[in-house]
Amino acid sequence: MHLTEGNTDMIHTMRGVAASLVVALALVAAASGTALGASGPVDEFHDSFDFSADFDLCGIPIHGDFVGFSNVVHKDGLELRALHRQFTWTNPANGKVLEFFSTGVSRGLSITDNGDGTITFVTAVSGTQRIFDSSGVVAVATGRIVFADTIAVNDPSDPEDDAFVSTTILSLAGPHSDRPFCDVVAEALL
Repeated sequence: MHLTEGNTDMIHTMRGVAASLVVALALVAAASGTALGASGPVDEFHDSFDFSADFDLCGIPIHGDFVGFSNVVHKDGLELRALHRQFTWTNPANGKVLEFFSTGVSRGLSITDNGDGTITFVTAVSGTQRIFDSSGVVAVATGRIVFADTIAVNDPSDPEDDAFVSTTILSLAGPHSDRPFCDVVAEALL
């Protein structure tokens, strides 16, 4: 697939929650003393979220409802996560709704201490994301994306002060929408 500013924006947005969970859990593992590359015990657990928030999505004030669950395995500081996500974005001004569904697997591939106060997490996400409006499916992304997220660690003992630095798409496979994400959002919610 040819990457354009529009479709990379959509890809970044659609994998945002999964990536943030992967990064947060990897930071906890790193901060807890798990040495990079060291063999360690396997930890398995389930997690979920269910919350609402009001915010701007592509410059449109919306109300968002977010529900999801994961089955997670940690080993050697890396993570394997089977996940399901459902986001509902509603424009309170007109009642129009856009829904996002995601099912798949995310896998931490590597964690690199860059030696400059930042850590880079390489993650692969395989699965399907679909966006629906009242008329049906408006965007689909299926396949695998591998990306690198870089985080400024700041105080290693305080994960709360870590800051996102950048994301880079390393590879993308499978069919993905060429429509810019914000165009999809505006068309459905305005």
